[in-house]
Amino acid sequence: MEDREGTYWLGYGGHGMQRWQGERTWSGWTDVEGLPDNVVWSELRDTHQRLWIATNNGVAMWDGAQHRFRTWKERDGLNGLTARRLALARDGSIWVLCHPGGLTRFDPVSLRPEKVTVPGPDLTHVGLGPDGRIWVAAPHSLKALRTPVRPWIFEDVPAPQEIVDGITSFSTAPDGTLWTSGRQGLGRYDGHAWSQYSHRDGLLSDGIGQALAVDRNEVWVRYSDAPGITRLGLHNQVPEVAHFGSAQGLRSDEVFMLGRDLEGNVWAGGARGLARIAPDGQVRCYGHADGLLWDDQSEEGFFAEQDGTILFGTSGGLARFDPHVEATLRPVPPSVIFTSLQLGGHERLTEKLPHATHKENTLNAEFAVLSYKDPAALRCRYRLVGLDGEFTEAMGREIHYAALAPGDYALEVACQAGAGIKGTPAVFSFQVLPAWWQRWWIRDLGLAVLGMALYGVLRFRTYSLEKDRRRLELAVAERSQELERLNQELREASLTDPLTGTRNRRFFQVTIENDVRQAVRSYLRETDQVRNRDLIFYLIDADHFKEVNDLYGHAAGDELLAEMTRRIQSAIRMSDVLVRWGGEEFLVVSRYTERSQATTLASRILQAIGNEPFVLKNAPMPLRKTCSIGWAAFPWFCTAPDAVRYEIVVELADRALYVAKQKGRNHAVGMLPVQADLETPSLTPEQLRATQITTPGPEASRSAQSAG
Repeated sequence: MEDREGTYWLGYGGHGMQRWQGERTWSGWTDVEGLPDNVVWSELRDTHQRLWIATNNGVAMWDGAQHRFRTWKERDGLNGLTARRLALARDGSIWVLCHPGGLTRFDPVSLRPEKVTVPGPDLTHVGLGPDGRIWVAAPHSLKALRTPVRPWIFEDVPAPQEIVDGITSFSTAPDGTLWTSGRQGLGRYDGHAWSQYSHRDGLLSDGIGQALAVDRNEVWVRYSDAPGITRLGLHNQVPEVAHFGSAQGLRSDEVFMLGRDLEGNVWAGGARGLARIAPDGQVRCYGHADGLLWDDQSEEGFFAEQDGTILFGTSGGLARFDPHVEATLRPVPPSVIFTSLQLGGHERLTEKLPHATHKENTLNAEFAVLSYKDPAALRCRYRLVGLDGEFTEAMGREIHYAALAPGDYALEVACQAGAGIKGTPAVFSFQVLPAWWQRWWIRDLGLAVLGMALYGVLRFRTYSLEKDRRRLELAVAERSQELERLNQELREASLTDPLTGTRNRRFFQVTIENDVRQAVRSYLRETDQVRNRDLIFYLIDADHFKEVNDLYGHAAGDELLAEMTRRIQSAIRMSDVLVRWGGEEFLVVSRYTERSQATTLASRILQAIGNEPFVLKNAPMPLRKTCSIGWAAFPWFCTAPDAVRYEIVVELADRALYVAKQKGRNHAVGMLPVQADLETPSLTPEQLRATQITTPGPEASRSAQSAG
């Protein structure tokens, strides 16, 4: 049986009923159908119309002749375990980016994989550039394949360094305009010149996780460190932005995936499903209850087929959406009906415009929503016209109002489906009649009598209040002390990270200036004490942390962060400060120390994290995790301690962290100055030169000893 919402109800002999939603509109494939893994990252069709799928455990291709998936894994010649990106070259070859690993090229005829060497580790993106060549992006480079024939040689793309540094992805519009995303904002190349856009142009953050190119004047972005998504349009070269989040109808502010279908709709995906944004701004959401294979979407796991259907990569398999079928199904708005309407405890459900006496001035209403489609996602609101100005979110299916004043009222209840479809409100109108003492002349007379009584009471109370004043002053003083203690606890909570119990960035910003001034004074002051005057900033990042969230869930990730905090805390000194810098990144401010001793603390942290596996309640087996560390010392120049600001030193430590990542992770890299820079005044941060000091982690050290 099919109901009015397109849901099928199946009856089983002796086993009850089952509800089946999404039939024909949604379909999907998992490892049961032959995929090498359920986590799907990317999809494409090659020039032979073969479907390629990148997963957490290799690459799959649908073999139409044998009607099955053909797979390639690391043992079959793939350059890495996890395939994250797919790209189709003009010669028909398929390029696969694995992480960790690198590039693999599949010959379009023989389908033989070939590992391709690219200068620099940690590639972030591969795709077809505006010139028709294969382009690859890395944290500090943007390169293009020189020629489409062997040997595979990549050359630098001429682009400003502020755009290339920190690049995460790029997207080419149909007209050839290139848009790039990165840690320093949004880049645009129109074939002649580069331009850059950041939070100063209306973006919510400079940290852009993905750019989705529409044309030369329009791009959509998702953020790596800010909620929601943004549409940026250029009108006479002036940027205009429109932001979308949960307030505008998205299922969540956390967005992992952006894509655009052939109809011009923009799709945004996150951990709670999909949202489709039409060109007119209308938003419709889809989730598991609508037939979507899995709610958790993968980064850039979007592919629009030429027939109008859409493929979505999820952490539970490959999902397919057919908009043509959906167009034949008329959306049914959720209907609301009242099941009980009581005034003063008397049922008035069947009456039209009932009148209630002043004793019946309480309203108790119960309602139901006639929808079985994703009932958990239904959102209902209500208001009492004549009393409420705005709608109130309904936490349940009951509404209660007490002590209503005489007047005319109308109770309105409206519900909205999880897909964003709004229903017509249900309305119940009624009137509360006034009592005899509530008439206007009685009220005026009562106010006059009350005024005289108040005057007498005030005269009497003046004497009583003076008597109580001294007692109240003592009570106020005691209460003030208690409030001060509570305020101190609130201040402490505002400076602490709730998950790990460490200090947060606000604490760092509040306290760092005092530490910096102390370090500068120690170097400027002539004293016999010449040791332990440095501040050393250590930036610590958990290696491959997202794999834990993808494989075991966010609860396991939170548990891992808490255990990492404990281990780092055990490795540092009492005088050092541990700060959760953001996500899986920590900052250690080592005070009253010597830069010559910096590698010792870095080694202790590497050992504390990497020596022993992590035993997590939310993971089936112990996990061996490592970290990468970048550090730099303040003052940068000992002979000129106030020449370089501490913010630049923290940035140098961040650069050192990226170098550690490039060295294969599980390393600590320190930055120390080149003293010759003092001879050149007013150096910018990019011009500062540094000597790198590398400290391997426990696994890296054991590998080096084994090789020796």
